[in-house]
Amino acid sequence: MTNKDYFVDSRDPGYREKVYPGMTLSTSYWYADSITWDSSTNRYQLVNPYQVSSQSDFSSLIGKYTFRSDSQTYSLSSVFYIAGIYSSTMYYISISRGNSLNDYEVTSTYGDSFTKNGNGTYTINNPSSITNIEWFSNYSNVSNKYICKNSSSGTCNDLWYIYLTSSDSFHYLRVAENYKYANSFTYDGDNYILDSTNSMSVWNLSNNSNGR
Repeated sequence: MTNKDYFVDSRDPGYREKVYPGMTLSTSYWYADSITWDSSTNRYQLVNPYQVSSQSDFSSLIGKYTFRSDSQTYSLSSVFYIAGIYSSTMYYISISRGNSLNDYEVTSTYGDSFTKNGNGTYTINNPSSITNIEWFSNYSNVSNKYICKNSSSGTCNDLWYIYLTSSDSFHYLRVAENYKYANSFTYDGDNYILDSTNSMSVWNLSNNSNGR
């Protein structure tokens, strides 16, 4: 086998995960601070619903509920909790089956470093936590951190490195896939050896800034 140069595109070698889906808002929709569940009809209802007068009022709707309906008395078996708003788009958590928002809250643990436990698990050192409900406001805290997603204990089997965050999503790398790459290699008769003077790992990213 001849010695050749191999090139790796490191601009975005990872994965992307959405925290929230998004849909547009309207001043014709009705909103509320709280909801009730009617077990006789298996439907949610808005408590004291109201409308906003202009698009500039949309930012006040974070933490509110809506059906995205033009009817003040509308009811349905599912309802939207508005976790964040950007321009005229709401980022939401869908609530259904008589559940409350707390039933959809998920805590993840993140930090600057981690410990390999020797049994296939990882533990975050000096951990902080973030929930999916508060992600929209605090997503920048998680950028360039290691995270045990959906783990309040800070220990997980699949540790991720978050290298790019935005208000509704993030890009990550799996620590277990932290492979090393090089532009060239040598062969000593038994093994192929990567050139250590011109090598990189997937952590060496050129795009390392926060998103919106």
